[in-house]
Amino acid sequence: MSGFRRYECFVAVAQTLHFRKAAEQVAMTQPALSQQIAALEKSLGVKLFDRDRRKVSLTQAGKVLLPAARDALMQLEKAQAEIKRLAAQDDTLLRIAFLEYLKVPHLSQVLGDLRQKHPEIDVRMSELHSDAVLHALVARDIEVGVGFLPPDHPDLAGRETMSGVWMAAIPEDHALSQFDELPLDRLAGDSVITFARHLNSPLYDKVLRLMQSAHPEARIAYHVSQPSTGPEYVRDGLGCFLHASYVLPDLPPGVTRRPVSGFDPISIGLMWRSDRKTKAVRAFLEAHKREIAKNG
Repeated sequence: MSGFRRYECFVAVAQTLHFRKAAEQVAMTQPALSQQIAALEKSLGVKLFDRDRRKVSLTQAGKVLLPAARDALMQLEKAQAEIKRLAAQDDTLLRIAFLEYLKVPHLSQVLGDLRQKHPEIDVRMSELHSDAVLHALVARDIEVGVGFLPPDHPDLAGRETMSGVWMAAIPEDHALSQFDELPLDRLAGDSVITFARHLNSPLYDKVLRLMQSAHPEARIAYHVSQPSTGPEYVRDGLGCFLHASYVLPDLPPGVTRRPVSGFDPISIGLMWRSDRKTKAVRAFLEAHKREIAKNG
């Protein structure tokens, strides 16, 4: 039994000056209470109570100890109450980070459902690039993230929300426009435009390795941080824009696009810590599941 339990027993006896009543107050048997008092006296090397058949009284050492012990227990109770309050707050806090530039399907409906069924949940949203989403989840700075699946960490779980394939935006009169699906070696031999490495360094490195395996001299000629910039570069004759199919809803006049061979499909989804499914996380995932079922 912890040292605090001994002091709890001491304060109970000091306040009641009665071992049986004190035992009832701390919910233990009288012999167990007496053992705690004896252990405390032994650890301090002093006698805390004078006892005879008629009464119990505090010794001088007991009188010195009582206010300090009472204050310590009160501070502990306050700390425990604050910890419980924070734990309850953490349980209803939902910090969600989304990939920059990416619109997650059904998000507004999911959040509307969540607010209606769980108004106590505090939702806070932010936009981050892919690496930062993963790091924030691992560091417990967010509860849910949106990123590339599968998550590259053993403590993270995921659920797909959307998928896509690699596409290349090219001028309509480009030699590659004859293909229904662009051979990767042909694309990699051209001037390639794609996303900046800082947005998702593992994916960028993987794309570059695949391009170089298809064409030894492949390189990225231009980088963009905003997907909408890529087609403009294509229109201006700077190259072919390699991108995921879900990031470009529209193309400028004179620009078309084709799927590219040699790449695996892309999976995007919700991610969360499998060891920290709070009330807020569970409610969000349930709302998302309901919305997916509703929309087929």
